[in-house]
Amino acid sequence: MSLGERRLEEMAGREPSPQTGPQQAVVDLTNRCNNNCLACWTRSPLLRDKAPSRDWYGQELPGVVVKRLIAELGRMGCEILRFSGGGEPMLHPDFEELVGLTAQAGIRCAVTTNGTYLRQLAPATLEAVEELTVSLWSATPQSYARLHPNKTQNTFKRIVAALDAVREARLAGHQRPEVVIANVISAVNHHELEAMLELACLLGAARVYFTLVDPVADRTDGLLLDAAAAAEVLSRARELFPRYRPRIALDNEQGFLRRLEENDPQHGNYDLRAVEEVPCLVGWHFVRVMADGAVVPCCRAVNLPMGNLHDAPFGEIWRASPYTEFRRHADDSRLTHPYFRGIGCIKSCDNLMHNREWQRILDERSGNA
Repeated sequence: MSLGERRLEEMAGREPSPQTGPQQAVVDLTNRCNNNCLACWTRSPLLRDKAPSRDWYGQELPGVVVKRLIAELGRMGCEILRFSGGGEPMLHPDFEELVGLTAQAGIRCAVTTNGTYLRQLAPATLEAVEELTVSLWSATPQSYARLHPNKTQNTFKRIVAALDAVREARLAGHQRPEVVIANVISAVNHHELEAMLELACLLGAARVYFTLVDPVADRTDGLLLDAAAAAEVLSRARELFPRYRPRIALDNEQGFLRRLEENDPQHGNYDLRAVEEVPCLVGWHFVRVMADGAVVPCCRAVNLPMGNLHDAPFGEIWRASPYTEFRRHADDSRLTHPYFRGIGCIKSCDNLMHNREWQRILDERSGNA
């Protein structure tokens, strides 16, 4: 039985201490960043006293720790490792080496970046990245500059030029990376929906991802769509998505439409009902590693660490009692349970589409689809 098949067995049986590892890992290499995106949870100039501590901004995973993690994840059957997180991953001093080691370990390497350092990467590094997600959030230099106060319209033009160079390299025969353009829709840029789709197509992106701004209470709420804007975006999306679908894949299409239609987008409450529609399987298929070494079970569980890589190897943390407790709660409790209060699952679940996909696979496997 392959590691992937064993993972499915363990997930179906809700094994509290699985022997296989996660299918996907997200690693925050560093909290350092060269942007101050207006909607960012950690660097927005609107945060003021709600910004992280000065020490947080300096946190960075030592290269030797990440190398051990990559090797261990490879042995445990991890299929995708994404360098992303609290800062810009390309600012890590060992970034290019770590990308190469990920590919050598037989793990698909994905990177989420702001795109400002793309031109500085060696061609071999780009070739080792299977999926390159660029958080652009804009279709014009003007909206880019508004959403990134410490950048200029020329920054946007440089990122677009770098992405166009990737497109040309693929046309010349290079297979990687596959490009995904990510756009967080807010009160600043919601009028650019069609322009965002068109730009992604022109740049040869394989997919485009849309989501709604996730605010920090009493600080970035002004970026939320009001009821009229949410209705307008929903109407435009329903018109545009079928038209663009033959040209480009739409990541999270149904989730984006659902958040606009069913929930409360003007208050940032997006997933109140949806998270209860499928089991929380994240404890069996996903992990996030923070820049301080903390191992957390999902994208948002930054205040619920399962352990720390500076204290124990990943495999030991993955099978230890804190993780066992998390999996039991995920299997037995509703996400309104006090155990999950610090995560905020019912407000917004960044792993919801992954849980839906895994439940679909399990249903097909058991003949319940």
